[in-house]
Amino acid sequence: MSKGKVNQFSDGTQTRRKREEKQYKRELIDANRGVFGDDMLPEDEIVREDNDYMKLWIPDHKRKWYVVDTNLILDCVDILYDPKDEDYRPPLNFRPNLDNAHIIIPMVVFDELNRMKDERTINRPIAQKAFKRLSHFFPNNERTMREVMNLERPVSTGWMQQKISLLPLHRDFINSLPWVPDANDHDGWIAVTALAAAMIRDGMPVDGSISVEEMLERDSWRKDVMLLTNDTALLSKAEIYSVRTKTFRFDQRPEFTGIRELTVPAEMFAQFFYEKQLSLEDFRRFMPQEVPFIANEYVVMTPKNDEYPNGYFAVSESFLNVARFSKEHQMFFPLRFAKREGTFAPNAGIATYYDAMNDKSISVIVVTGKAGTGKTYQIVHHAIRALKQGEYARVVLIIESENGVGYLPGDLRHKVAPMVEFCKDAIRSYLASMPEFKRKRQLLRKFGDCDEPTFEDETAGDSPDEDCGRSGKRKDKFGKKARKNSPKTYSELLEKETDYIFDRYFEVIPYKQAQGRSFEDAIIIIDEAQRIVIDNMETFITRPAKNSLLVVCGDINQIKYNSPEKRVKNGLVFTRKIYFDWDGCANIHLTDNMRHEAAEIANRNYEKVIEEIGWLQV
Repeated sequence: MSKGKVNQFSDGTQTRRKREEKQYKRELIDANRGVFGDDMLPEDEIVREDNDYMKLWIPDHKRKWYVVDTNLILDCVDILYDPKDEDYRPPLNFRPNLDNAHIIIPMVVFDELNRMKDERTINRPIAQKAFKRLSHFFPNNERTMREVMNLERPVSTGWMQQKISLLPLHRDFINSLPWVPDANDHDGWIAVTALAAAMIRDGMPVDGSISVEEMLERDSWRKDVMLLTNDTALLSKAEIYSVRTKTFRFDQRPEFTGIRELTVPAEMFAQFFYEKQLSLEDFRRFMPQEVPFIANEYVVMTPKNDEYPNGYFAVSESFLNVARFSKEHQMFFPLRFAKREGTFAPNAGIATYYDAMNDKSISVIVVTGKAGTGKTYQIVHHAIRALKQGEYARVVLIIESENGVGYLPGDLRHKVAPMVEFCKDAIRSYLASMPEFKRKRQLLRKFGDCDEPTFEDETAGDSPDEDCGRSGKRKDKFGKKARKNSPKTYSELLEKETDYIFDRYFEVIPYKQAQGRSFEDAIIIIDEAQRIVIDNMETFITRPAKNSLLVVCGDINQIKYNSPEKRVKNGLVFTRKIYFDWDGCANIHLTDNMRHEAAEIANRNYEKVIEEIGWLQV
C-alpha cells in the first residue's frame, strides 16, 4: 500500500481503529508542540500500554517537569485533579499545556497551604480544597526517602497522563549553594527547590555532597524543568539561582448567573420556535460542547446570522427566544408564567424574573445584579399584586443590622423605619403607575401644588391657579365641601397611601426576632444579602413554611469590597450553593439599569475610577 493511501482500507473496523490511533497521536503531538523545545515529539517516542491502542503516554525521560508556586495553586486549584470532587472543573485553555507533565510541589508550598487552611482569610477555602486533593496523591505508598528526595516514584494523577511529586530538600543541600535565602523567605526556598529539581533532572546529587564550585559551573538552563509562577518577586529570585521560569495563564470560567446567552444554529432556533419546546438530547446534538445545565437555568438564544424563522416577528408575544431548562423533564420550555405579571417586561432578565415569581413550583429565587437593576423593586411590585389577588397573606421583610436595633429610639416601627425605605420607594413607584395617581399627577402639572380642582376649575379660563388661590374652601366634583383633614397635595396623598399599603401587607422582622419563627403563606424578602454572613443567613433561609416564596436579593460585585471575614462567610453565595441545581430554586441575574442613566454610568465607571485614584485596596 502506498504511503499516500494510508487511510484507504477495505475493512471498516481496521479503518476506524487506524484512524483513531493516528488522530490520537496527532492530537498528543500537537498538545505538546513547543513544550520540548522547538521540535515536536517524534512519533517513535509515543508507545502503547497494555496493547490498548487508545492508551498512549510519553516516557518519563521525555516528560516536562513543572515546579509550581503557591500562588498558582491559589489562582487555579483545578490543576490538581481530583475525580472524587464534584466541584472539579478542568481549567480552560491553561498555558503551558500540562498534559503528560510531571508536576512538582515544593515542600514549602505544602507547608504554606497547611498554614492557610487554618487561617481566617479569603484563601482558607481554596487551601482546604487543595490540601484535600493533595491528600489523595500522597498516601503511604511505601516509597523510600531516597526515592522521594530524588523524584524517582511520581504518582499518577489520573488526568491526561500527568504525574505529581512532593519534593522536600535535603538538610545539607544548602551547603552546595553560594547563597541561601532567609528562613522566612518562602519565595527564595521555592526557587531553591526548583534548582534542586533541575539538578535531579541533570543527574546531579542533591544531598550536599557537591561542592559550591561544581554548583557554580553547572548549566541549569534546561528547557524541560521550569518554575511556573506569575509572582514578579519570585521570577527575580529564580533568576538568581539560575532557574528557568515560565508564566502561566488560563481562561476564567464565566460566573454562573442562572441566565446563559447563546448564539445557536438557526435550525435549532426554528425547532424551538415552532414546537414550543426543545429536548436536551436535541440541544446536545446541535451544541455538543456546551457545559451541562442546572435546574431552572434560563437560556437567551440568538440564531446565527440573525436567521429568525418565518412568522417570528409577526407574533405579538415578546421574549420568544428565552427558554427555561426543566431538569425533571430534561426539556427546554419557553417562558410560561411571565404573562401572569400583567405588565410588559422591559428586558429579558426581568422577563425571567416574572416567570420565576409566578411559577408555583419555585419556592426560592436568588436574584443578583448591580444597584438599580430592579432586584427588590420588581418583587415588591409582585408582592402587592399577589396579596391583592389573595395568593399570599403577607410579605415579610427580614432585616439584618450589624449593631441591632435595640439602641434606636421609639418602638419597633420607629426603630426599623430607616431600614425599610427601600420597600416604601418601590411602593411609591407602584402607586405612581396606577391610573388614579396618574390622573392626580396630571392635575398637579396643570394646576400646580394646590387643592385638587373642581370641575369648574378644570374648565375655567386661563388662570386656574388664581381661582385656586382665592378660594379658601375646596369643593369636590359634586360641589360638596372637602373634608377638613383630607390631603391637599399629591405628595401627601401618595405618602398616606404608601403607609397604608405598607402597614396592611408588610411585616418587618429584625434578625434576632426571626429566630424560631415560621412564615407560612408569605413572601419572604431578604435584601442586600451580600452583607449577611453565613451564620445569620442560615437562620433566615430556614424560616419558610407552606405556600411561601423566599426571595434573596444581592449584588455579587460588592462582595470583594466587604471585610475579609464577610468575603469568606458570604450569605448570598452560600444561599446559591445551598439550593444549587434544585428544582424548586431559580437563579436570576439582572444586568440592565432601570434607574436614570447617571446610575448606569456610575456602575460602569466605578471600579475604573477607584483603581485610578488608588483609594481602594482589594
